Amino acid sequence: MAGCRASVLLLALCVGASLAQEAELDCYDGPFENVLLDGCVDDCQSFESLADAESHCNAVEECGGITKTSYGDNEAISLGVGLYEVRAGPGIETAKGDHSWIKQVGCAGGGRAESEAAALGDIERSVVM
Repeated sequence: MAGCRASVLLLALCVGASLAQEAELDCYDGPFENVLLDGCVDDCQSFESLADAESHCNAVEECGGITKTSYGDNEAISLGVGLYEVRAGPGIETAKGDHSWIKQVGCAGGGRAESEAAALGDIERSVVM
């Protein structure tokens, strides 16, 4: 019986840990923890799902990425906004609890734009400090 309880506890811990991680997206770098992309696209339009934000960002040339805001699911939904905002970038700020994905320029053709490389450099420097 004790072995069964330990297995259930281990399973619960594994499920909880996997839910806490953010998804990776094709054609985006990240997610980067505690990072907010500067600037708005479409008045920082927000979406309830990462997939919806990704689809919108892909359709908007000026979109530089997506930021998941740090306020909780219930609070965001009660305010009538989604958790995932489309952002301009390439500048970044440190924002505790936010997660950001930076859109790769020319993903199918490879190579990063100069602004994208600069933003990734900023992130790497802020993580090291």
